[in-house]
Amino acid sequence: MRKKTLNKEIRRSITGSLGRFISIFSLMLLGTFAFVGLKVSGPDMRRTAEDFYAQHHLADLTLTSTLGLDHSDQQLINETKGVKKAEFGYFQDLVIKGKENSLRLFSKPDELSTYELMSGKLPQKDSEIALDYLYDGQYKIGQTIDFTPPKSKDSDLIKNHSFKIVGFVKSSEYVDKSDFGSTTVGTGKLNGYALVTKEAFDSDVYMIARLSYKNLQNISIFDSKYDSRLKTEQKTLENTFKNQPEKRLAALKTAPEKQINEAKSQIVEEENQLTQQENQLIAQKNQIGENASAQAIEQINAGQNQINDGKEKIAKDKAELAKQETALNQLEKPTYQINNRK
Repeated sequence: MRKKTLNKEIRRSITGSLGRFISIFSLMLLGTFAFVGLKVSGPDMRRTAEDFYAQHHLADLTLTSTLGLDHSDQQLINETKGVKKAEFGYFQDLVIKGKENSLRLFSKPDELSTYELMSGKLPQKDSEIALDYLYDGQYKIGQTIDFTPPKSKDSDLIKNHSFKIVGFVKSSEYVDKSDFGSTTVGTGKLNGYALVTKEAFDSDVYMIARLSYKNLQNISIFDSKYDSRLKTEQKTLENTFKNQPEKRLAALKTAPEKQINEAKSQIVEEENQLTQQENQLIAQKNQIGENASAQAIEQINAGQNQINDGKEKIAKDKAELAKQETALNQLEKPTYQINNRK
């Protein structure tokens, strides 16, 4: 009897406020679908990311330096145990001419951290460029894009600053579409990336090293085992390069210091020669006395002018050497930065 009364009361409550019941039920249903969707989409998103990274062979670690990577850096990397593949490349941050937007121009990689071609083709010539796919719409394939050269010629690593757009690409190294990192050009914030050939660069040193490791192959990047091994490999690389900044600085100073010392020795020799010439000139003046002919006086004056010119040249050379020595003493050791894919 009580059960029948309760059921009747429930039916009366539902039918009496059907609209509210449907609303509450719909919200509960929506919440359930959302929960199920999140539970399902998480693994799907991870699988999609893993497939994308695997397809483009995303590097496990990258190494950069404020002074680039020279032969000694490359040798250290190639001798590091456990490295499966090491690939070296270039990059340069440039501001788009007439705009504030700055892009990081990467050299096209061979195997590691390759790019997905969204449209067009990859650059094949040093005058061709493929832009970040987010710029598709602002620029068109076949259009020319110009970049402002750096203020300092020493920091200009690009042969040409005008490129023909041949395609749009998606990088495997950038996940965030709004944060591309900081830069020393433009507004101080990168607004995207671009891809050019290695031949587009003019540099004696590489800018970036991409590394893959043997013991990280075929392991999910979302697996705790991957994290643990990656930390170990990163620590090993950090220890390998622990003393490299001091060594690089010493190596960078060796040749200029030798040139400066040789120039100083040359100046000392020139000063000694001028002193001898000046002493000879004084002796000639004393020898001819006050009754010297006009021709003799003219020769002595010409000799004195040559000595004065020599002294002036030496003074300029000393000033230039002082500048070079100051610049050399102000040279700072490079900073190495190691990043992982996490």
